[in-house]
Amino acid sequence: TQTPSIYMDQIIGRKEIQFDWAKFNWIGTPEQYDYVFIMRGDSPYKSIDDIRKAAEPPKCGAPGTGSHFYQIPKLMEETLGARFSIVAGYQGPTDVDLAIERGEMHCRTVTVTAYLGREPFLTWGKNGFVRPLVQTGQKPSPSLPEVPTIPDLRHRGLDLPPLPVPEAIPDQPLPNAHRSPPVR
Repeated sequence: TQTPSIYMDQIIGRKEIQFDWAKFNWIGTPEQYDYVFIMRGDSPYKSIDDIRKAAEPPKCGAPGTGSHFYQIPKLMEETLGARFSIVAGYQGPTDVDLAIERGEMHCRTVTVTAYLGREPFLTWGKNGFVRPLVQTGQKPSPSLPEVPTIPDLRHRGLDLPPLPVPEAIPDQPLPNAHRSPPVR
């Protein structure tokens, strides 16, 4: 199984990576998460367009480059033309949350499920301490219908950078690949 952290470190050029993921084949993933990008409610960034136009990019906290905390803002830089100052090195999600509460950071990502189902996000959302700005799914979560997805924003006619496209993927089956029986 490949996870984003495995290939993200190659993309960003970490010297420890001694392989080329382009030479591997991807079969599938056992999990699917949609994320929501949240911003402090008292920040000047009320939308992705505000972030794109800002002289000073918002600060997002992250444990490291292999985490969604880092990867989702990087994805939005590439796909939406937004700019972020990502501060990596926090020990974990709780430390990023504390940095947001202290006003050191403006933003982070969290799974939609966690945002809608646990603290501190329930209280933060209810009190307006944070606001969700973007979702990563193809369609908005039914519980967050007003929060646009990255594809929604790409189709709104903004002047956006072109999307990077991978090289062609071979049509032939992978050698020795296990074919699962159909689900009935």
